Amino acid sequence: MTGGPHAGITVVELGAGVAVAYAGMLLAARGAQVIRVEDAGESHDGVEDAPATKRAQWLGRGKRSLLLALDPARHDAATVAQALAVLQGLLARADVLLTDLPLARLRGLGLDADALCDRHPRLPLVRDSGFG
Repeated sequence: MTGGPHAGITVVELGAGVAVAYAGMLLAARGAQVIRVEDAGESHDGVEDAPATKRAQWLGRGKRSLLLALDPARHDAATVAQALAVLQGLLARADVLLTDLPLARLRGLGLDADALCDRHPRLPLVRDSGFG
């Protein structure tokens, strides 16, 4: 979509849950550019499960997708550092970070609220736990 009330807004979506993916889908439907960031090497929705594939297609509509090697348990330190540099560059141009990652995981990525305030002071962090 090229127009809509959220045209010109860039949202970085970093998460695995349905609530954040759904919020990102709604923002994309209203014109925002939503970039879904997923960990490379992770089992993604729909690889083996047809109903999950349909859900991933539905929740992913209107979004761009980017696979980054963010998990230090799956990737070497240099690769993770490169991926984090790409993500930080993306966040420098973003208007919103939308996530449902646990706080400890965000801290490990340097994306907790304090770190984001230091590095990207104008970037709102919207976080959902999946349980309200």
